[in-house]
Amino acid sequence: MIDPAVKDINTHSDYTVEWTQRKTGCKVTHLTFIFDKKEPKPPPKPRIKEACINGVPKSKIQKLARKGESWEDAAFRIKAEKLAAKSH
Repeated sequence: MIDPAVKDINTHSDYTVEWTQRKTGCKVTHLTFIFDKKEPKPPPKPRIKEACINGVPKSKIQKLARKGESWEDAAFRIKAEKLAAKSH
């Protein structure tokens, strides 16, 4: 009965909670709850859409282009290699 409530608190609130029970003899006489404030999550970094050529990001083309290869030729080759790797 307590576990679903603890799970909801841990999932949906700014706190985490843990609990234990203490017994006297065979009977549970105490419940102990420990609450901690969660550290705030940093906001997600905005994603900057990168320029692409033929669906390949320019940063990837820059890394994988061969000497003397144009941006368009490199993009076409990289995309073709990716498709060939997927088909295997």
